[in-house]
Amino acid sequence: MRIKVSLILLIGLFALVACNPNKPPTTQLSVSRTQVYADIEEIQVTFSAADPEGAPVTCALNFGDGSVLNLTACSLGTKAHTYDQAGSYTVTFTASDNKGATSRKQLTVNVLDSSKTCYAAIAAGSSKAIQTSRTSSWPASDAAYVPGQLLVQLPTGNVEVTLELLKTSKVSAPLRALRTIEPPKELTGPTWVLLETTPGQEEAVARALLNNGQAVAAQPNYIYGLLALPTPPNDPLYNSDQAAQFQLIGLESAWASALDPSNDALDRLVAVVDSGVAYNHVDLEASVDNLGKDFSDEDGIDGYPTNSSGPHGTIVGSIIAAETNNNEGVAGVTYNTAKLLPLKVFPGGTSDILAQAINEAVTAGADVINLSLCILNNSGTCANLYDTPDTAIENALQNAYQNGVVAVAASGNFADDWVGYPASSPYTIAVGSVNAAGQRSSFSNGGTRLDLVAPGENMAGATFPIDDGGNPAYVQGDGTSFSTPVVAGVAALYMRQYKSAKGQLPSPKQVARCLCATAQDRGDPGFDTGYGAGIVRADHALNTVDAICYP
Repeated sequence: MRIKVSLILLIGLFALVACNPNKPPTTQLSVSRTQVYADIEEIQVTFSAADPEGAPVTCALNFGDGSVLNLTACSLGTKAHTYDQAGSYTVTFTASDNKGATSRKQLTVNVLDSSKTCYAAIAAGSSKAIQTSRTSSWPASDAAYVPGQLLVQLPTGNVEVTLELLKTSKVSAPLRALRTIEPPKELTGPTWVLLETTPGQEEAVARALLNNGQAVAAQPNYIYGLLALPTPPNDPLYNSDQAAQFQLIGLESAWASALDPSNDALDRLVAVVDSGVAYNHVDLEASVDNLGKDFSDEDGIDGYPTNSSGPHGTIVGSIIAAETNNNEGVAGVTYNTAKLLPLKVFPGGTSDILAQAINEAVTAGADVINLSLCILNNSGTCANLYDTPDTAIENALQNAYQNGVVAVAASGNFADDWVGYPASSPYTIAVGSVNAAGQRSSFSNGGTRLDLVAPGENMAGATFPIDDGGNPAYVQGDGTSFSTPVVAGVAALYMRQYKSAKGQLPSPKQVARCLCATAQDRGDPGFDTGYGAGIVRADHALNTVDAICYP
């Protein structure tokens, strides 16, 4: 009898276990993005696990690239991860209870090669792209700089007190503050000071200031140079050259599709950081309302050129915004829908001068900044600063980017396989040059940080001095200096169109994304180092049914 009862109880126990088996934990898994770029963009992986019977749970998160996190807190969490290499990766979240029951969830993440796309459209939003000061190499690469000067980023706090402390710094050479560079009013950002010291002692002084905590960053005062090789509206010089150049980028169609072209409130402001703009030239009088500022080594009060600063900025400005359809000279890319802000930085053109001009562009409400210049090396060509950018300028460009200002910069005119700085910054759109047939110009710098190309050969523009034997003066020139304002002008056109269609301005990242996504592919399929994403197309960028440009 006892055996029968025991057997019945055992059978009942087995039946109870069979009816109520140990249940595995329930799991959830999601990722912020299923497609990212290697080494630049990160994913956010959100997970959760819970045991239906309340048992303890342990879990693990495997990113599929050899990285595994063993987690003790599994109820709800988020982890960030960046993939170093392109490929397809399976993210696996595994949860187990203390009785061995296990469950898992999986998702696939597609990681793209970050060297095969438009750098400006992806990099600036990533913390990995933000460069910090490096003092291990002085100067960076073989970049030219002003002897006896250094730029120092001050710690946060009272600037006047910090400057007083600098006077008593225990360094190897005397110091004198020449100029303070403040962030734009009402905007956050670091304060820099330009110091004078004994030539040859710049690096030693910089390291001493960093070591004693009186500087957050220190660098040379780099020397920049301009990038030019001098050489159907009814404007007389809208000839076969200019017409072919503008038709290559679809500009005539873009003009025809512009929304509300007579609404001046939609017009954008383009800052020309250059040698000055001759705003009394007949083709520029209507394009300049704000006379700008002179930050150069000269004693001017506004952005007007001199014989020593030359015509470069006037040519650049007229490519962007020469008065169009006025029976005079040349046509401008923006066809009377943008204004110019002349910010004169040459002669001089050093880091401290350029940083002030960029800050002024933000303060004055510019939408686009044109930078047809680069840091020079000791050979007179554009220095390669991919790994060691000019931190003072990088701070200024980052601040402009975060305040909605699009910066466009020239790649360089020396046929090198790298993009000059500031074009190599993630906060600028880097522009190379093609001829009117869409072929890469022989002088145009390329590389993995090239974003777009535009016409840059035989570019006609207004010049300075403005008079040529009693007639308005014009010239033609070659260079990425002159392809850059084409893209700056297209950016201004796109921002105006976006504002009209969507009621707000696009972000700098959206501008880069649109211009790169709608570019006409040249060279190897997709991104390549000679053409970047391709030739900028104004007509495509102004097409308001394009889902990428007008999401």
